[in-house]
Amino acid sequence: MNTRYSLFFLFLLWMSLPLCAAGEMKMGKNVYRMNQLAAAQEEAKAKNEAITFLLTDEHTKCGLCQAASMDVINGMKAKSTIVYVNSNNEGGLLPALVQDAFRKPEAGQYIPKTVVVDPDITQVIAIVPYDSEQARKSSITKAKKLIAKALADKPPAGATPAGAAAKSVETRGPRTWTSASGSTLEAAFEGCALDTVSLRKTDGTLVNIHIGKLSSEDQSLVRQWSSPPTAGD
Repeated sequence: MNTRYSLFFLFLLWMSLPLCAAGEMKMGKNVYRMNQLAAAQEEAKAKNEAITFLLTDEHTKCGLCQAASMDVINGMKAKSTIVYVNSNNEGGLLPALVQDAFRKPEAGQYIPKTVVVDPDITQVIAIVPYDSEQARKSSITKAKKLIAKALADKPPAGATPAGAAAKSVETRGPRTWTSASGSTLEAAFEGCALDTVSLRKTDGTLVNIHIGKLSSEDQSLVRQWSSPPTAGD
């Protein structure tokens, strides 16, 4: 009888222990914080790398979450600049393009979530959700291939692609943009991805606006500038 009670007590004790107990993860000096996003973007542009936004909690005690986060950091750091986003309080600080990507069903429900974008933060390259170890590593490998493909033809920072000089002046020069409600903004066109228009204000601030919030004239202009060049361009 005493043996039964002892075993039952040990079972209750085991059940009361945290299932994912572990120490805090150490992400390393190569990972940027959200307040360093401008520096991370500068580095990504200089190296022609992608930017990987990792939404997680560095203080989590869940060993599975820690392992998944470290897999992303170690797997993506050779192909991208890593930016850590605190899942508790920094989601609202993300660029609109990245926020929208984190809300997509393919990003999953649980952290860590990962979104990979181009260095200008105008195009989502890949999304890596929390998953089993095998599936996660497969997604990371796929993301790295997508990065290589997306940035293969991108010129180094400061360079102008051959034959694009004339069009660059037309599309990126500051102009007055008008919203559907009639308000205006002086800014240069930076690009459009997933219906999100990126505009660079005269003070250097990057503003992301859903194309549907622009006037019909400006919407037509964005679609014209974002369409693939035809033969002879």
